[in-house]
Amino acid sequence: MSAIDRKAELEKKKQRLEEIRLQKRKREEEKRREDAIKLQKHQGAPTPEGQSDLEGQRRAANELLADLGLPAEASVPVSPAKNFRSASIDEDSTRRGKPAPQLSLVQLISQVNIAPKENVQYSKETQTLGGANLDESSILEDGIEAGTGFPGIDTPEISPRTLRGDSDGSRRDDKKEHKDKVQELTEEQKKNIINDEEFITFVTRGAKFVERMMFEDDILYDYGVAGVDVEGDPLSGFQLEESRVFNEERWSRGRIINAMDWNQQFPELILAAYYPGEETHLDPDGTVVVWNLRYKTETPEFVFHCGSQVTSSVFAPFHPNLVLGGTYSGIITIWDNRSRKRTPVQKTSLGVHAHTHPIYDVRVVGTQNAHNLISVSNDGMVCTWSLENLSQPQDKMELQAVFPQTQTRPVYATCISLPANDVNNFVVGTEDGLLYTACRHGNKAGIISKFDDTHQGYVTGVDFHKVTGPIDFGHLFVSSGFDYSVKIWSTQQSSKPLHALEGFEGYVYDCGWSTTHPAVLATVDNDGQLKVWDLNIDPEAPVAQLTMEPNEPALSKLRWSESGRQIAVGDSNGAIHIVEVSENLAHAKNDEWSTLNATINELQSNMKSEGSLMMMNSDLPLDKRISMVGKVPPTSVLL
Repeated sequence: MSAIDRKAELEKKKQRLEEIRLQKRKREEEKRREDAIKLQKHQGAPTPEGQSDLEGQRRAANELLADLGLPAEASVPVSPAKNFRSASIDEDSTRRGKPAPQLSLVQLISQVNIAPKENVQYSKETQTLGGANLDESSILEDGIEAGTGFPGIDTPEISPRTLRGDSDGSRRDDKKEHKDKVQELTEEQKKNIINDEEFITFVTRGAKFVERMMFEDDILYDYGVAGVDVEGDPLSGFQLEESRVFNEERWSRGRIINAMDWNQQFPELILAAYYPGEETHLDPDGTVVVWNLRYKTETPEFVFHCGSQVTSSVFAPFHPNLVLGGTYSGIITIWDNRSRKRTPVQKTSLGVHAHTHPIYDVRVVGTQNAHNLISVSNDGMVCTWSLENLSQPQDKMELQAVFPQTQTRPVYATCISLPANDVNNFVVGTEDGLLYTACRHGNKAGIISKFDDTHQGYVTGVDFHKVTGPIDFGHLFVSSGFDYSVKIWSTQQSSKPLHALEGFEGYVYDCGWSTTHPAVLATVDNDGQLKVWDLNIDPEAPVAQLTMEPNEPALSKLRWSESGRQIAVGDSNGAIHIVEVSENLAHAKNDEWSTLNATINELQSNMKSEGSLMMMNSDLPLDKRISMVGKVPPTSVLL
């Protein structure tokens, strides 16, 4: 394209743009003109064409106001200044090509009456007719008949049927129709409901709450009105008193108690594991029952089952809802009281990697953040478990005892006990009456040493000293056995017993140190007697004893409560006896530790003197040795 053609093209474009601008200006002027006309019409300004019409309308309006008796519209004079201003505005608007606005002043007066807001106040009371119990007849007799109503209230016509709350008989018809719809359940449906697990759980839980309320006779006790008990502790001196007995026909009666334990988080709960009874062959072999001391009910709080006899059971101290158990088949079980099932929520499996013999003791050791379960079976196998995983033990160890001529054999364990605040060392009792010290970890893991002059029969229980104080007695422990004896030992001072408690005429099934008093311990025996000993008062005889009634059943287990004021005793009939302990036996004085230390030193010196005397005269005849000692020596010395 040449330069001349390009210049001609640009000229055409300029002409076209100029035409577009002119068209745009015309449209804008037309739009402004239309807007001005609309504004004049909206403000009521008269146009030249409609000036005569506006004057006619104004005269008609004045005549109408005169007919109504109202003053006519007053004319408002316009000042010269305002006329001059309007003329200048008109000239400016004409000069700019805009239509001059026509302004006028109209006086409009309107009056509106607005009622004030009404504040409604009322009292929060039941709004009834005179506060009386009115029926249909009384309302009609008092003159409140149909259509009369109350002052200031438009009430509809009231019929007798409406007063009864049965408008048009609708409610009565609905009830009749509902009764017609109710169907009788079949026997199969009733059976399904009764056997439904959720229904059983609901009824059992509801019955438990109702029973608690029925047995509580002091639910309205007023602490502000009741007087102060000035009598103090009803048990004075050294006394024992049986306060409660738990024995339920369905799950506990006639069964021997194998194990017991108190709940540390909820001290009112106690569990018991039961041996299968002769008349309970249709029930599961393993039964653990949790009882509640808070309420005076005779129903267990929880009942747990498993397929094998439960030989040992404890509460998980850092998991208050879990119950742990060791069984005769070698399986460890965990129950959860939050679960609706009575069966274990977790358990180990049988196999060579864990226990294959009866588990006679389970203990939880450690702290809140690091704890384990220790189990000991009758073949001497000691396993360490994590409660989160029971698929296999974290550690296992087989206890082997070394005898003369380098012979070894398994330790047939029956019970264990660990010192307070020690998770590694422990003492184990055996079927053949022997006692061993052992440890779980380290270079000497396994059996460390053997005690001398032990029991002549099955060791039924061992228990370490539990009370902490100015003097550490954590090295002391007590043992009981089928040889009618209870012996006190020390893991630090000697391999022989420090002292033997006498006065038993049958098997001693269990023993245990007090949880609050350093010198007090308790024993239970085959004669149905609970004996409490205070070594500071008399190491040779019990300071208090209690025979269980009726029929003096054999007492199989005992456990001290954390407060030291109660002892739970289990018997051969399946009953748990809660025995209250007097204040003197539960709480120690400040000098009890020093007195016990002197007593232990005296017992140890007597044991050494008697032992040295017998060693010096071991070659003499038996009658000569007896005459020198002055009394018949213990059976262990004669042997």
